[in-house]
Amino acid sequence: MAELDLQLLRFLENGFSSLSAEEKVCYEDMLSREDWEIFDWVQGRAKPKGEIEKRVVARIRDVNAVLESWCCLLYTS
Repeated sequence: MAELDLQLLRFLENGFSSLSAEEKVCYEDMLSREDWEIFDWVQGRAKPKGEIEKRVVARIRDVNAVLESWCCLLYTS
């Protein structure tokens, strides 16, 4: 899934370093999940069960939302 890959890459470049050690391990573990499952989490169509996973997914969503709004500002100016 190209869209998921893009969202995860943007997060890796712009948010991963701010995660705690426990959250980084969680992020790495999440990558072993099925793409459709991670995509549904990131899109808000489903929620992960674990509390740490919920935090990591929220961070991924937040970073991507900020980047998307920033890109929109650049292209509309």
